[in-house]
Amino acid sequence: MDIKPLLSFFLNDYKVKFNKPEINIQKKVFDVLEKYDFPGNIRELRNMTERAIILCKGNLLGINDFPLKRQRMLPGENNESLNLKNTEIALIRKALKKCKYVQQATADELGITRDSLIRKMKKYDVVVNRGEKV
Repeated sequence: MDIKPLLSFFLNDYKVKFNKPEINIQKKVFDVLEKYDFPGNIRELRNMTERAIILCKGNLLGINDFPLKRQRMLPGENNESLNLKNTEIALIRKALKKCKYVQQATADELGITRDSLIRKMKKYDVVVNRGEKV
C-alpha cells in the first residue's frame, strides 16, 4: 500500500470535514506507517487518520496519535519487542503472505506441520486472505 498519498488524501479530507485546516503530519509517521502491516487495508488507515484528527489537541500529528498494534509490525522492522507471542504472530502473518495464503506452503516455510500452523492460527486468531478466519 502506498501510504504517503493515501494518508495525505485522508488528512485533507478530514481537515475539511472536522474544520481543522492547520493540521500537519510528522515525517516519522510516514516512515513508521510504511512498515506497518495493515490487516484492515485502506479502511484501517482511513479510520486511524480520522481518529487521529478528531483527538488531535495541537496542529501536528505524531506517531502516538495513530493506534498501532505492535504485534502487527513485522519482526526486525522497528519492533523492539521480544515477546514470543507477538513475534510468532508476526512470523505467521509474514509467512502466509509470502506463500500466498497456502497453508501447506506456509507450514513448510515455518518448519512446522500444517496441523501445527492451523492450531497456532486458531490460538492467535490469525485472519487469512479476505478476512476469513481459520
